[in-house]
Amino acid sequence: MRNSVMLPQQEWEIARLLAKLSALRAEHNELIADGVAPEVAKAVQPLERALLNSEAAVAARVEALERYAGHVAEAERAYHAHGQIEELRARLPRYEELVAESGADGFAVPEISRLSEDADRLERALRRSVSSAHEAFRYLDG
Repeated sequence: MRNSVMLPQQEWEIARLLAKLSALRAEHNELIADGVAPEVAKAVQPLERALLNSEAAVAARVEALERYAGHVAEAERAYHAHGQIEELRARLPRYEELVAESGADGFAVPEISRLSEDADRLERALRRSVSSAHEAFRYLDG
């Protein structure tokens, strides 16, 4: 739910800032295109720093969104895998029953145990991915 509000807001803000930055950069370049008198050079420097600092801030925001998108993609992948593992867990009794009935217990029991361990590891990874995505959001809020 938060993505549907937060991401468009961030995209809009980045677009707004880039448009404003582009317009100011064009005006600035037009003003100094014919050269700058020595007495004006000192006055131009803070303006150029402001443009550079603003560009860096917008780039940092874009990079934060890219990191967030990476965390979300990983969390979605882990969530999907978690669902598949849960489905396998739900089917596990049928497999155990088949193994017991067929007398293949010696082979299958360790495999089934490993499946359960894998499911637990995947669930922990999913929780870490979701926490990581939440951390990325905190950066955007600040």
